[in-house]
Amino acid sequence: MTAAEYGPALSEQNLGKYVEDYEYKGTGDLDEYNGRWCVTPEYPEGIYAYFLTVDAANDPVYPYIIGEYFYGDVETGNFGPSGGSTTIPVDAVEYINVLSGPADQSADEGNAVSFDVECTGTPDAIQWYESIDNGSTWSAITDGGVYSGATTETLAISTVGSGMNGNEYKAEISGTNISEESNVAILTVTSSGITVSAMASESEICAGESVTLTATGATNYTWDNSAGTGASVTVSPTVTTTYTVTGDDGSGNIDTDEVTVIVNSLPAVDAGMDVAICSGEDVSISASGAATYFWDNSLGAGVTHTVAPTITTTYTVVGTDVNGCEKLDDVVVTVNELPTITASATDELLCSGSSTTITASGATTYDWDNSLGAGQNHTVAPTVTTTYIATGTSSDGCVSTGQVEIVVSVCTDLQPSAFEVVDVYPNPFQNELTIKAGGQYQLKVYDLFGAIIYDEAKTGKAVLSQDWVPGIYLVEIVGENYTEVVKLIKE
Repeated sequence: MTAAEYGPALSEQNLGKYVEDYEYKGTGDLDEYNGRWCVTPEYPEGIYAYFLTVDAANDPVYPYIIGEYFYGDVETGNFGPSGGSTTIPVDAVEYINVLSGPADQSADEGNAVSFDVECTGTPDAIQWYESIDNGSTWSAITDGGVYSGATTETLAISTVGSGMNGNEYKAEISGTNISEESNVAILTVTSSGITVSAMASESEICAGESVTLTATGATNYTWDNSAGTGASVTVSPTVTTTYTVTGDDGSGNIDTDEVTVIVNSLPAVDAGMDVAICSGEDVSISASGAATYFWDNSLGAGVTHTVAPTITTTYTVVGTDVNGCEKLDDVVVTVNELPTITASATDELLCSGSSTTITASGATTYDWDNSLGAGQNHTVAPTVTTTYIATGTSSDGCVSTGQVEIVVSVCTDLQPSAFEVVDVYPNPFQNELTIKAGGQYQLKVYDLFGAIIYDEAKTGKAVLSQDWVPGIYLVEIVGENYTEVVKLIKE
């Protein structure tokens, strides 16, 4: 042999010899030293390696190292059977590979089938793959549905369908020092004599909806995913689900089919936060979370609307997404009434130079015009007739106004008569007016337009109680020897 064919020159190693209790025949790819030149993951450029003999449990077995000679210095005790060694050297590396399988399989529709792979040693991991396009693409198989053992030496298929005919399967074996694929096995599915077809009334539904599944082609039907039995079942999946139906004709012929129902989630429709307004105001309401929107209360379509309800109103919007799924949400617009502001005065008719107190009520806070500012009460002394307006704000923030007019008069000759025989009081008066005069007299009352509104003969003291409107009046008292005119204010 030459170094070029089998590795480095023998002169680089010391020569030794195993116990010669068997004969090297020269078959196989190992030399008489039980080794050969090979490439490993640790030595990509190649190295000469010895090969040891182990059993299925990875324990060394006789003859341990097969060969008449060895290179280098042998570890004490590893001199073959005569040395009594049964320990694999600590630096020996185990290489795992696929020993056999899987083989092509054939099964009738509805029956079970399995694929097996046998490995040398114990791999770190096994993963089965499936191809449905003649090996162009491969998908890792997971346990579930008709598959089990996807990460073991045996891949089991509980029920094969006609749609699986021609599918290809292989296993990938991986370990510390190797990653190897098995050969490819083909599944042949033979006809059962019946063909089961499954369909759904809707291929896509919205969350919360139901769909009817229907199967044909057999006599009896059983659905998975707890859907029940029968040619037609109604289901309400919460997530996208594939339903498999197994049908039989009562004569032992079985077939399967499947149908997938896609479940679309509902849109997250939001009509916005509830809002409060004052009577007479308007507010904008807007929806989000969907593709299109439709509002009640005669608002119609659109994302945003401006509303001015007269009473507290709930607005409901229906939002629809691109999948046609709908969801409702609503927003409450609370309408707060305006406060009723009342403005009053202790005296609404004043003589020039007099004062009165004006008061507002009906709200929480108040602000007066005429430079009076905030406050419920103010004392005023107008020089001319003046209207005071109070703006009141309620606890809801709603605003309204009230007003009071203060009439100011010069009030000339408003004092009691200078004649001792005549006395008119009180002046100003509200409900009752008292007149005292000597003897008999004629009492007349005129309004500011000169019209006589009262004319009667009186003697001594007279008390008048008339429903006159507030204002200024003239009282004429004509006695036997006197005439007196007095200007009065009716509050």
